[in-house]
Amino acid sequence: MASIEIACVSWIDIENIPQPAFYKPIFDWESAVALGLRATSNPRPTGPFVRASTIAKKHYRGLSASRLVKTAEGAVFREVGGDLSDPGYTPPFDAQILGVNYSVEKMTALVAWLTTDKEFHEGEKHQQSSIVSGKLHRHSVLADDIHRHGGNDFRVIVNALLKFRAGRYTDEVGIEKAGSKFHVPWVWHEFALVELGKYNYKFFGRASRFPSHKWYIAGQEVGYVPQMAVLASPGDPMLRAGLPKDVPIELVSSQCDGPVGKHPNALAPGELIVFNATSLIRSAM
Repeated sequence: MASIEIACVSWIDIENIPQPAFYKPIFDWESAVALGLRATSNPRPTGPFVRASTIAKKHYRGLSASRLVKTAEGAVFREVGGDLSDPGYTPPFDAQILGVNYSVEKMTALVAWLTTDKEFHEGEKHQQSSIVSGKLHRHSVLADDIHRHGGNDFRVIVNALLKFRAGRYTDEVGIEKAGSKFHVPWVWHEFALVELGKYNYKFFGRASRFPSHKWYIAGQEVGYVPQMAVLASPGDPMLRAGLPKDVPIELVSSQCDGPVGKHPNALAPGELIVFNATSLIRSAM
């Protein structure tokens, strides 16, 4: 049977993250966190999506993928065993991409310490993350969007929701080294492919307002939403979305109700992606 892949990749883009002022003798914690985000940002994905090479490079914060197959009769279904829900990595701190010249004497303790770390650190996937078919995920944000753009008569071929955040190591660095007053927040991305009538397909995608996200069908990019700007200033909502640092992160209930974009300590939804996928899927399969 012919098969194709649907995917979403999330990454932190250096764009929209301010350049910290290295001449300041003391950082406020917002500037220190922005420095860390900037220096652990990822290259923006370019070209067709290829699962194996994307995984090998490790330069993503979240990755969801599902393979679809077409029967001899022409119907499209989700392939058993073809799913991937990966919370990605925080890459090593790279002072070279900060884009400024500074001497060792002007480096903060944060920079001096992090530049010795050369490892990729795994992210954390929430237990509510999953890929389903035949229905929408119980925490989907796409129900109203699908009804608005597709009506009430549709078949859910696949619906993937990944709720993720940086892992414990990165969270501890943010609090202990950068001085953040908050744990890392939950971010997320989602996609759904639905059949509207026989062999007519529409693709939907939404994700948290940070980081950046791209969606793909058969390797081809079909949607891109850039991340919201990091202000690195008092009151920045993105830097304050996580739990207060004094709350032990493992003691907080992992159960939340309703759409993921309204969960506590999760970032709000960004722009909706809608793509008429009928021609692309027919040509690719």
